[in-house]
Amino acid sequence: MSESEDTISTFFMILSHPLRRLIIEALFEMKEVSFSELLRMFFIDNSTLNFHLKKLNGLIRQLPNKKYALTEMGQKAVEILQELKSVTLQSKVQSFQETVELLLAPTKKRILASLIDFLIGFGIFILLPLILAPLRWSPETLVSSPERNLLFLILFWFYLTLLEGFSGQSLGKVFMQIKVVRVDGKKLTYDRVAIRNFGKVFLLPVDLLLAHYFLREKVYLRYFDKFAGTTVIEAIQ
Repeated sequence: MSESEDTISTFFMILSHPLRRLIIEALFEMKEVSFSELLRMFFIDNSTLNFHLKKLNGLIRQLPNKKYALTEMGQKAVEILQELKSVTLQSKVQSFQETVELLLAPTKKRILASLIDFLIGFGIFILLPLILAPLRWSPETLVSSPERNLLFLILFWFYLTLLEGFSGQSLGKVFMQIKVVRVDGKKLTYDRVAIRNFGKVFLLPVDLLLAHYFLREKVYLRYFDKFAGTTVIEAIQ
């Protein structure tokens, strides 16, 4: 093995332990860190920290004030680690996006799921006067016809957002075995679901037209899906 290969092997062996990687990343961020600060930072005992600091010889140095800092090689080591993390993350995101494209829910299923959800929402809204009759309250007694329509849309948006934010599936999507996901692979959140459903419930014609004329990515059927970073895929059982 050549000297350069030996140096590379030693470098990766030193950084094979997660605690040692955390130590040099902390030094990279904070510039100078004392022994006691490292102890408090990582909740470890003296002997453990001493052991790992010795292993990092060449990547860290002790300053006249007894604090630790990175050497030039240590700086390069952190930069390499950050680059590797970036490449790994991009690879994971790319892999997930490719998987999403393979599992994209057919448009027909999405339309049928939306129709089912609409009928469920409309049925519940129609039944509200009967449900709330003992309380002498109903949408009809409070609002005029245009306002009733708006009230229905708000309740329908809330219904979709509540269920999809919880599990990625409204009742219609459960029935059609499809679900909402984020295209970056991260956990779906209520704010993103609220955004995608705002376009669906209140601005559907505009939502579809914007997607038709301005979007080229096949993972997005509606513009508000692009805006929220979401799409709909087949639900894997």
